[in-house]
Amino acid sequence: MKSLTRRYWHIAFLAVLLLGFLMDMHLARRYGGIDLRDKVLGSRSLLEGRSPYFDPWEPGEPERFADPMVPVGASLTRFTGTPFQALVMIPLGLVPYDVARYGWAAASYLLLLIPLYQLARHFGSDHRWWAFPLVAGGMVACTSWHLHVERGQVYVIYGALISWGFLLLHQRRDLLFGVLAAGLILFKPTYALLFVPLILHTTRRMWLGGLAVALLSVAAFLALPNGLAPWMEYRDAMAEWTRYATTAEPVSLDPDAFVYPPSIEGREDLTSMHPMEFENSSVFALAQAFLGELPGWTSSLLMGAWGLLLLILFRTKWRSMSRADLLLMGFILWLGCMLVLPVPRFDYQVVQWAGPLLYLLLLHRLPHGPWPAMAGLGVVLVVGALDLLPVNVLLGECLWSIVIMATLLQTPVRLQEDLHSSA
Repeated sequence: MKSLTRRYWHIAFLAVLLLGFLMDMHLARRYGGIDLRDKVLGSRSLLEGRSPYFDPWEPGEPERFADPMVPVGASLTRFTGTPFQALVMIPLGLVPYDVARYGWAAASYLLLLIPLYQLARHFGSDHRWWAFPLVAGGMVACTSWHLHVERGQVYVIYGALISWGFLLLHQRRDLLFGVLAAGLILFKPTYALLFVPLILHTTRRMWLGGLAVALLSVAAFLALPNGLAPWMEYRDAMAEWTRYATTAEPVSLDPDAFVYPPSIEGREDLTSMHPMEFENSSVFALAQAFLGELPGWTSSLLMGAWGLLLLILFRTKWRSMSRADLLLMGFILWLGCMLVLPVPRFDYQVVQWAGPLLYLLLLHRLPHGPWPAMAGLGVVLVVGALDLLPVNVLLGECLWSIVIMATLLQTPVRLQEDLHSSA
């Protein structure tokens, strides 16, 4: 009976996976991937010595640098990633955009599934066999995942690195973990918050791995036409983007300067988007909607308060927590800070939850009481099966965060590595 149940689970999981993949490949064919376009152009600009941030396309230039989502006459491009992101995505910049579009849609599935499968293989037991199909299948079933693929977003990269982080910490592969941590921070400096709870558990090999990535990154940039200048441009562009936090697009200085060609690189859909529903799950944006304009220091105050709350709650626990559990705590610290930043936060970022949720299910037991129901309600809200508020995803993420905090607080002092090895 047990083997039959498991077989049905796996059949259902494969069906969800196949249907999701076919749906997303259709979306890749029908829509141009408005968020992938600016990332591909950022990589191409880095290779060609153009500014990825301050050199939008103009008539007469190669159309491979044209992004029709950039308002005509704007002084900024739409690329907001770090130069390191542009460097890593150079392979997509070297191929025709059609190839990049389909290739990235397929690669997104691999980046979601491979790290989760490795986590399940390493941490899993015969009693938790259902955790991988539940998390992976649930993620693929989410509207937020299809939004991620349709827009051509890259948060699946960060989610994959976070998932591998749990694995490397548990395996004590500190050098590789240092490489991973440095890569995440170079992708997005705010990911440094993930590793704050681990600060007293870092090793020399972690620092060596991080230093190696930094030095190799510097060498790679020095081999490119503009050297390290894109990092200075990134700093200036982010300062400029803070002025457009509500519009989420650069302002046009001359809207009648020219008209984009109707077809660019053989595609006429580079401004097309599927009308699927999504939300801005920024607590800061929600507060502004109810309270009006907030002082500039509000975000910093809320981030400090969140960090202080976690410090108080875990003051007697964190020194004895396993390193992987500390990374899970760091994820909650990072998430809370991101929610109160004065920038939009859309549904496609949910993919970053996949690794933390799978790790939680594989290595922890949820406390007795309302916590399992809260976790389940979070799943229902994020998947989109229940519509309670205009910010269902935000509510679901908050429920998951509370459940994780409650679980970590009730976990026995004995290290989770010991619990796993004695199972």
